[in-house]
Amino acid sequence: MDRPLKHKRNDRPPTKRTVISPSVDGWRPINQTKMAILITFLSILVKGKIHYCEPRPDTTLELLKKFHSISIGRRWFFQCMLDLETAGYVRRQRRWLNLPGPQIESNSSLWWFTIKGAKFMASKMIRGARELLHIMTDWLHRDDSRRPTIKDLAENEAITNKEAAIKKIKEILKGIG
Repeated sequence: MDRPLKHKRNDRPPTKRTVISPSVDGWRPINQTKMAILITFLSILVKGKIHYCEPRPDTTLELLKKFHSISIGRRWFFQCMLDLETAGYVRRQRRWLNLPGPQIESNSSLWWFTIKGAKFMASKMIRGARELLHIMTDWLHRDDSRRPTIKDLAENEAITNKEAAIKKIKEILKGIG
């Protein structure tokens, strides 16, 4: 007598597997490691009173281990950064060094928070999020043509000019208190 096969998950036949790929939106949820990376970048930004940072991956991994007790490999770090960038919390500008001859070497990327990322950090009541928003406002007041531009700060939002971006940041600041 043949016994029927038992279904392991949600009454699915044993031949079908559960999908474990990222969601339809294309990004994975924020976990402890990604949150620690965001906090590390925020700390670098606020300490330097600048709107962008350029930490090397190895330096970031050392800071994660020292201050957050998180030890991860380079591959997972790059995946986390890709997920944070895909989610729209941070942006980057890749940089290259031209060496003598036909050689090119990778330099550390410039990273900055978007308005969405700054708003996310402020919603989590992370120390320094308010200062980050003030730094972003100051940057927009300077009319500097270097990165990040208004499009870089507000990629997925309907902000096209400096005044609208400053107004959006001030609304977020009012919400923080």
